[in-house]
Amino acid sequence: MLIAAQQALRAGLHSQAENLYRDILRKAPQAWDVHHQYAMLLATTGRPSEAAKHFRLIVKANPAFAAGHANLANALAEAGELADAIVEFRRALSLDSSLSAARIALGETLRRAKRNDEAVEVYKAVMDLDKVNHAAFNGLGLVYRDQEDWPRALECFEHAVGLAPKNPDYRMNFGAALRRHRLDGLAAEQFFESAKLKPESLEAVVLLAEVFQSQRRFDEANECYERALQLQPDNPELQERIGYVYLDMGDTERALNCFAEVLGQHPDRQMALLGTGRSYMESGHSREASAAFEALTERYPESPSGYFYLAASRKFTPDDPLIAPLQSLAKNASNDDKSAIAINFALGKIFDDCKRWDEAFAHYSKGNALRNTEFDYHPSQEKEKFDDLISMFSREFLESHQELGVQSDLPVIIVGMPRSGTTLTEQIISSHPQVIGAGEVVFWVTAPTAVPYTLGVKQAYPECMVLMKPEHARDIADKYLSLLHKIAGQDVQPARITDKMPHNFMQLGLISLLFPKAPIIHCKRDAMDNCLSIFFQNFHGEHAYAYDLANIGHHYKQYERLMAHWHEVLPGRILDINYEDTIADPEYWSRKLIEHVGLKWDDACLAPHKLERTVKTASHWQVRQPIYKTSVQRWKHYEKHLGPLKASLGLSRA
Repeated sequence: MLIAAQQALRAGLHSQAENLYRDILRKAPQAWDVHHQYAMLLATTGRPSEAAKHFRLIVKANPAFAAGHANLANALAEAGELADAIVEFRRALSLDSSLSAARIALGETLRRAKRNDEAVEVYKAVMDLDKVNHAAFNGLGLVYRDQEDWPRALECFEHAVGLAPKNPDYRMNFGAALRRHRLDGLAAEQFFESAKLKPESLEAVVLLAEVFQSQRRFDEANECYERALQLQPDNPELQERIGYVYLDMGDTERALNCFAEVLGQHPDRQMALLGTGRSYMESGHSREASAAFEALTERYPESPSGYFYLAASRKFTPDDPLIAPLQSLAKNASNDDKSAIAINFALGKIFDDCKRWDEAFAHYSKGNALRNTEFDYHPSQEKEKFDDLISMFSREFLESHQELGVQSDLPVIIVGMPRSGTTLTEQIISSHPQVIGAGEVVFWVTAPTAVPYTLGVKQAYPECMVLMKPEHARDIADKYLSLLHKIAGQDVQPARITDKMPHNFMQLGLISLLFPKAPIIHCKRDAMDNCLSIFFQNFHGEHAYAYDLANIGHHYKQYERLMAHWHEVLPGRILDINYEDTIADPEYWSRKLIEHVGLKWDDACLAPHKLERTVKTASHWQVRQPIYKTSVQRWKHYEKHLGPLKASLGLSRA
């Protein structure tokens, strides 16, 4: 009968094998080898608690059986009984210290039990005995990840992958750590390899798609999501994600089709409802967009995004029936409720539309105060960061390292403070038939982590720049150019590709060094208007300075100081363009822009809002608006509230 049970087990006939094992144990309850085989069957078929009962019988009868204690520990850990599992792992190792797999499993169980210091001790003990134990490196990396010690986690995962390059899980962990360091290009490589090694892994394909989408490599992102749909055809979230890729591309028609398909099967899907509203808004159908967002907020009153986009979808008048319920929501929302932030920003925008300036400012202030609790801005540390850039990228340093540059003039670098007119500037330039607008490309803002990693040093950026060699510079430049081409698409060969990431002004030293022929455009705006516009914007991502008027002013002064330095050390490289001047005389400044980027004039640049082809920017709706003047001197409506900002900018006393 035992042979028959074993044959059934080998053939994958688990139910038949289980029945045979039970029959044997009924007749011979002390057949410990049968208990062991049956317990292993239970464990491998997802019944760890039942398996643990049989392993307990085994170790009770054979208390010196180290492997039995280890098997019991594994079953208990799988069942979530972590404290008992830890006891059994330690017992197994006290009986047989050579059980390396049990020691690794002990470390993992300690990590899951949040006993991180003990887990670190266990993994380091393994490494003391076996310096190439990839499982120990991976486990230690997971502990550091849980502690948010990302530099050490990254180092451990890199070692694990180096020692076991065919392990897809190690590559997933390594990719996640690289992504946390904003090294998206390298993360994509790891997720790609993980998906190749484990083709059935939905997670690897989705993570790869997310990276491609964040890099604005939309075609590749959609390919990944389509592959994910093959793995899980009935997953509505994947279809929604494809819709959002089309939305990011500006293809609102295909985005609407994706969301409609989801809502046809799942009419209450929140992300599909939001995507529908956004698609209508970005295609200029404000009435349909507003209706969609109102429906979303009615169905999901706790949704912050619904209120944010509802307020942005149209102009409001004082008699709008939506104002009263939103005010009630704002009054009743607790400060811990994330929707309170979005509701207050929404009401700020609505009352600004209604020219009720004091009420608008009160709500903007409330939204900013709540959002500001998420950040910790230190003016002295911020000043030191700018000091380091100014000190490192001196004229002498730039002139003595000219051999680092490549000769491409493909990138057009558009910088400035957020809300300074970078979108308008890209809108004008990318209207030229030989230009593709790539939008806000996430590349140079990662320099503080990416450059030291590329150089293979622990020295911080920008001080590590003294160690950069031409091969390092070419590697960084090639990665940037490759990313731009992937954003633009394989079927086009533009003469220029614009990158309008505003805070690239921080990295103009590095950019100008690597791309000495790249045109640089600096977007400027009235300081008070610029800072107030930042205060009125509930940003996605990390803008730690943006939610306090004094902090905004301080950051703005550092920006002005750094831009003055770039003009001094890069004479003639940077074209300053003022937002107010551009909207006052768009033709003159449009011609100046096209001349600066080295192209012949084209009249299409005078009507950028009529651009038909895809614009690779996040501000599709804004791109399709005519040039307008309503934002000039807007700050004067709020002047009595702006004392802290004026003081911080050095314009007057608070």
